Amino acid sequence: ARHMPLYGRYLTTEWNAGEIIRDDVTLYVDEAVHPVRLRSFFALSIDQTQERILPRTQGTPDGAIELAPIEIVAR
Repeated sequence: ARHMPLYGRYLTTEWNAGEIIRDDVTLYVDEAVHPVRLRSFFALSIDQTQERILPRTQGTPDGAIELAPIEIVAR
């Protein structure tokens, strides 16, 4: 899904090289989803042109990078 980092308060054009940005996002899943471990990927694209901004290293063929696993657990 499309997501505006930091609720749009800190535009990607203002980010500085080497800066670490934390952007917590809560995902709600349907109760029917069984516990599972998933992989998550991140990609950047320019909204107006849909041009993908490619990572410098370790990107997938479509220009995404793997972030971290996501684990859905039963409550």
